[in-house]
Amino acid sequence: MVKTRRASRFTSLETRSRGQKVKKSDRKPSPSAPSSRKSPRLMSLQRNEKNNGVARRNPEKKLTKKKTQEKVKEPSTKKQPSPPTATRTFSDALLLLFAWRHSPFFSNVPVEVVDEVRVFLVPSATRSAKNSVAKPALLQEHLGKEIGRLKRDVVETVCRGPVSFNKYPGFLELQNALVLFINVGGAEYENKFEEGGRRISWWFPPSMHNSHPLVVRALGDPRLHLLLFCRPVNEPYVYMGRLRLLGASVPPVGSVRMDLELSDFKHSCLRESPGFQKIVCGEEM
Repeated sequence: MVKTRRASRFTSLETRSRGQKVKKSDRKPSPSAPSSRKSPRLMSLQRNEKNNGVARRNPEKKLTKKKTQEKVKEPSTKKQPSPPTATRTFSDALLLLFAWRHSPFFSNVPVEVVDEVRVFLVPSATRSAKNSVAKPALLQEHLGKEIGRLKRDVVETVCRGPVSFNKYPGFLELQNALVLFINVGGAEYENKFEEGGRRISWWFPPSMHNSHPLVVRALGDPRLHLLLFCRPVNEPYVYMGRLRLLGASVPPVGSVRMDLELSDFKHSCLRESPGFQKIVCGEEM
């Protein structure tokens, strides 16, 4: 087999030397001779260079052509939407309330009238507890009764509907009220009732110093309603009624303490209610 291969190789060389035609497939391209055929990549590069050269020579021609192609934009005849009037009305109402509150005649206005004005001015679309207005007169039917195990139950009762609020602190600030949540009966809670449930002390968080806006408002605003909700550990909250500020301890460093008295302690429906007895008597035991 090796001899036949050599013979075939020699025969092919002999046929080439005799001047016979050689197939194109048998031809080998010479490395020195450059190919006359251009690659598509080279042709595209040359075309781009040519176009760029024309654009550099006549830049105005290209600009004028682009200008003719652009369409002239006509001014729009659509009517612009007017700003909502509710925002203007709300801001004007707040300015009116601010001016009225700082007037010398504000101190002679009853608290109930001020609450009604706040309900009228604050829009119902703001579903936040801080923008809600409490009505203590409507809460009298819940005096001494259990509201629910969660703070959300209490907040929805006070705000008369679902609102957004922060559930972690032991208080809730409203437009006209400060709601206090107190747990009793545990070793970790320092809140204790005195005089048979008539008086109680409450501390602000340590982070709220004596110049905090809420502390200043709670100690200095006589029109701020103080509402108390208590519960034994893992029990439902009981509405204990309104509170009256007797005094306060304002140290330079540390928590601010408020000494409070139950304004509704005179009502027998509160003193004789099972929820009140469970909180006060269970604490004494």
